Amino acid sequence: MSDELPVKLQRAALQPQQWSFYHRLKSVKRRKEYCFSRSLLNLIIQTHLPSISLARSYQDTDTGPRLNNTNYHISISHSHGVIAVAVASEPVGIDIEHIQPRKNLAELANMFMAPEELDGFLGAEMESRLFSFYEEWASKEAIFKSLERKQQYGLGLSDIRQIDFVRSGSLIRTTSCLNNQFVLSVALRAESLSY
Repeated sequence: MSDELPVKLQRAALQPQQWSFYHRLKSVKRRKEYCFSRSLLNLIIQTHLPSISLARSYQDTDTGPRLNNTNYHISISHSHGVIAVAVASEPVGIDIEHIQPRKNLAELANMFMAPEELDGFLGAEMESRLFSFYEEWASKEAIFKSLERKQQYGLGLSDIRQIDFVRSGSLIRTTSCLNNQFVLSVALRAESLSY
């Protein structure tokens, strides 16, 4: 398979402003991720939100894609060739993580889990630690992505607690998928939540 995607596929799937952004990407891997994730996003919008004009509303920013002049929010995640896209009328974050064994799980968990979360993680049976690790990681990433840029500034994943997120009226759902090889987490943030 060629490193580049066929030009016909690129042009059919991408809007002109997306096509322009695509050409600014240097990495072939990033180009593929961009092309497929934006194609999926475009299909979702054209199918479920036909009143939105991608040509007028879509914009790539340093924090990801936006739909200007609409009440919709976008989040995109990719991991090991799998893409997840969320479009919602509330601030949304999505994260997908490939579950793979790691030798230093406890060390990595210490970097993003709060002390009480880490205690629960370390107290769990070894067989459940791997899934628990990725479940917590994906949940925090999804919550982080649902926040406004000014809320993200200076915030570490260890500062994010799912219990606080849910108490604010926000919603978080995490599940395993694709033959238990991935963890998918989606966060819908209540407007009242602040960090």
